[in-house]
Amino acid sequence: MPRSNVLSEIIWWIGSISMAIVAIFLFLFVPVENNISEPFKPRQIYYVDNISAAHQELIAGFNRKFKGKYELIGIDLPFSKFSTNERKEILTRSLRGHSSQIDVFAIDLIWGSKFVKYAEPLGSRFLKSELDQLNPESLVSCFDNSQLVAIPLYLDIGFLYYRKDLLNYSPSAENLVDKLSSGLTWPEFLQLLSAHKINQAPVFLFAAKNFEGMLCLFYELVGENELKRMFAQPQVRLTSPQAEEALDLMKAMIYKDRYTPVSVTRRDEYKIYRQSLSENAVFFRGWPGLLTQHQHLFNDSVRTTLIGAAPLPHVPGEKRAGVYGGWNLMISRFSKNKEGAVEFLRYAMERENQKMMYLRGGYLPANKKVLEDKDFMATQPELSNYQVIMANGIHRPYREDYTRISDVLSFYLHQALINEMSAGQALHKAEQDINTNQPVIR
Repeated sequence: MPRSNVLSEIIWWIGSISMAIVAIFLFLFVPVENNISEPFKPRQIYYVDNISAAHQELIAGFNRKFKGKYELIGIDLPFSKFSTNERKEILTRSLRGHSSQIDVFAIDLIWGSKFVKYAEPLGSRFLKSELDQLNPESLVSCFDNSQLVAIPLYLDIGFLYYRKDLLNYSPSAENLVDKLSSGLTWPEFLQLLSAHKINQAPVFLFAAKNFEGMLCLFYELVGENELKRMFAQPQVRLTSPQAEEALDLMKAMIYKDRYTPVSVTRRDEYKIYRQSLSENAVFFRGWPGLLTQHQHLFNDSVRTTLIGAAPLPHVPGEKRAGVYGGWNLMISRFSKNKEGAVEFLRYAMERENQKMMYLRGGYLPANKKVLEDKDFMATQPELSNYQVIMANGIHRPYREDYTRISDVLSFYLHQALINEMSAGQALHKAEQDINTNQPVIR
């Protein structure tokens, strides 16, 4: 990448983060008067998240239910402006000051170990019967040393979007949609990409910016068994034939086979969605919610009815494919409104509210009672499809040092993807820096 482009990106990133931090400080850290002697003045609860239309409805519903007692106020960090890594940095800097003005905050499920020091333990506040209503996969990330520290708001899983109108329905591709729905291996998918390389339009787009989202595709290409081996010991083992082959494949799709434009190395998922729809990509990797959360990206020529969803390709010999994602809710241990914050977490996990989050935003329910509601599921065939995909997800490593590992690994893998290093060099350097506790590269 030209030096000027790198410099401009750094300046933009620093500016964006700085503005967001200033906004949070101005909004949150200026003391808020809340005189409890005034019986009709509700306790204000500040909630930091990507506040979508579904989140707004959740907030409004909570405020109606607890009118006069609590008032939930949403602080918006939208995905359209901040990547997951940028949101992590903003939250970290905001919570580091031990302010009591953040009550509830949302974290990517893989961030638990980083934010547990700021989180209120929740084990004594939720009954086992309440937790039993939640999808076991969604609860995996909510514990730290057997202590409940978070409640899942919704689940995600990586999967494959495709354009129905751009598929090559040749005789050799008979029942192509059925084949996609049943799940292809990566070699089979690569053959499919080759068959669709017929013009200048991108064939397969994926987020390849220097951030956690890029690592998800790398893990999916590596496969569950190799992923577990890589992170099974205190000393990570990244240099393996499987890992090098996975990273080489990501590079080959960009530089050798040209299924993917080099511009993806500067884009997160939101920008990949924009690019996929504007440039008529045949396939692109994403998360649930595109068809509901991002309808503003669709124009007259590309309609939501033209988008299909299927499981991501899987490693031969394995069934599991997409990496689990999702967002959990934590309560700040410095909050002065913990009782109200607990009420909000309990409200957010209720079955009807989880239904609403799916209908308004495409957020996959963490409450398994939604999936057991036959009448509701009969009206939501796409959710049934997602349920099948969810059954074959891959967990990222839940380690205390994972956020540091992610920062180092994503930096070096990105160096390979912009052609500054070979795959082998990038993995070797990442392994070396992680295991010797070298300073994290920003």
